[in-house]
Order: sequence, then structure tokens, then C-alpha cells
Amino acid sequence: MRHSYWLESVSVVSDLSGYAVNELNSLKDYDKLVKKLASLRTVVCVCARGCVQHEEVFECSLRACECEERRRRFDRLIDSSEELIVVACVPMAENNFPPLPGFIPLRPCFHQDFEDIPDQHRTMCKRLYYLWILYGVTLLVNFFGCMAWMFGGGGVTNFGMSIIWVVLFTPCSYVCWFRSIYNAFKTDSSFYFMSFFFVFMAQLFISIIQAIGIPGWGVCGWLGTISFFGTSIFASIIMLIPTLMFTAVAAISFIALTKVHNFYRGSGGSMSKAQEEWVSGAWKNPHVQQAAQQAALGSLQGPQTPQTAQYSTPSYDNTM
Repeated sequence: MRHSYWLESVSVVSDLSGYAVNELNSLKDYDKLVKKLASLRTVVCVCARGCVQHEEVFECSLRACECEERRRRFDRLIDSSEELIVVACVPMAENNFPPLPGFIPLRPCFHQDFEDIPDQHRTMCKRLYYLWILYGVTLLVNFFGCMAWMFGGGGVTNFGMSIIWVVLFTPCSYVCWFRSIYNAFKTDSSFYFMSFFFVFMAQLFISIIQAIGIPGWGVCGWLGTISFFGTSIFASIIMLIPTLMFTAVAAISFIALTKVHNFYRGSGGSMSKAQEEWVSGAWKNPHVQQAAQQAALGSLQGPQTPQTAQYSTPSYDNTM
């Protein structure tokens, strides 16, 4: 823009110079020549002042653009700072699970409150929690079944392995797959959904193996129970109870996995979203999760708009 002003001025001066040369060739009177040169000088001065004014206007507009850009950057910085302050001011919930007696010198490790889960997911989340409780109870009943198996003449290997199942898999199943689906429903995180799918598929595979009951694995499954009926009917009847429970756990786990997968795919979830959350690190930031949870709850409790009325939230039937 500045160069265009100078080019216009140069062109004007060159035209005037050419005009002056023509006048010098045509005029013979000295006084007229002086007057013409004076008028040309006036025109050149006016053009020069116009160029200076144009350049000053250009400089002012340039400074105005720079100030506007700085103001926009400052506004963006203020907005991001306010968001960070809001996120940092979100209070962290106190851990309340597992509930421990006061005389135990340990504190709960997790915060669990189903009121934090949105209404449309709360029922499904509770059912998965009850499934985890059923699995823990099944491992405990399997411990007593393997004890009866041992006293009936089945050896101590299964009894020892049953202790490992109870001690190891009860807390691991809670941490590895229930906490994943709890956080997934709570924060609508694709990363936690993917974590749940991978771990819970392994859980389903293990439940099927436990229901089958391979001898020496520490579980009272169908193979071990049926084969032991010829040795001790009383012990086999006791072993039949955890066998039926393992079968029920495997069936319910398959139904639960199918329902959660259908919901996740229906809501637009994908592996790419989980990868984006993994790269950004949003899945492990407690402040971001807490803020997202409050934003989700606030949007659910806010006034319904026409677009919200058209949205159909997923529902879970009572087949599970």
C-alpha cells in the first residue's frame, strides 16, 4: 500500500516534469516562464504533502491493525486463563471406596458416587457394579467349593489356587474394568471406554474358562464337578453352586459387553477419539475430568432447547 502511494507521486512528478519541458520549449517570455515554474513548484509541493499525508495514514492504519491483533491475543489469553482458573477451582471429591472400618489404619482408595453419573447411564453403571459384586461373591463361594473338593479327596492344588483367585481377581477386576466403565460413563471418555472393552473381553474369556472348570485351575467348573460326582456326591453338590454362578457371570458379562458396545458405537465413539485423548492426556487429568463431569451435569439440568428435544438418549432394557 505504501509503495502504491509513492508510485503515484512519482508518476505525477514525472508528468509535471514533462509538462515543464514542453512549456520551456514553447514559451519565449521569461516572466511567463517564471510564473509557470512557480505554479509547477506549487503543484509538486502539494503532491509531496499528499504523499506524506498518505504515508501517515498508512502508518496509523498499520498501528491500528497491530493494536487490534494484540487486543485479540490478550482476549484469548484472558479467556484461557479464566478456563484454567475455573478448572483449578473445581474441588476434588474425597475417596470413599472401599468403605473401611475406623480401626483399620488404611484409607479408601477411590471415590465412588453414582449420583455423579448422568441419569441415562446410571442404571447401566449400577448393573455393572452389581455384576462385579456377583463375580467377587462367586470367587468366594468357589473358595468354599474347592475346600469341599479338597476334603472330598480332590487334593490341595485347587484349594490353593482358589485363594489366589479371591485375593487377586476381586480387587483387580474392580480396578481394571469397573473403574474404567465408571469413569467412561462419568466423563464420557473414549479412552476409558476402550480400556473397558479390552479388559472386560479378557474378563469374559476368564469367566468362560472358570465356568468350564479345568481341573487344577482352582475353580469348580462343569468338568471338575461332573467328574467328581463318582467320588463324593456331597462335595459335588457344593461344587455345583459356584459352577452355576460362574456360568451366570459369563452369560451376564456377555450381555453387558454387548449393551455397552452398542451404546458406544451408537453415540459416535471410535478408536481415533480414544487415541486423541491418549495423546492429549485429558483422560488422566482429574481437574479436566471433574470440569467435564460438571459441564455434562449442568447441560442435562439446564433448559431444554429444540435441538435437545430432538436428541434421543440411549435406554437400557431390563433383560440384564
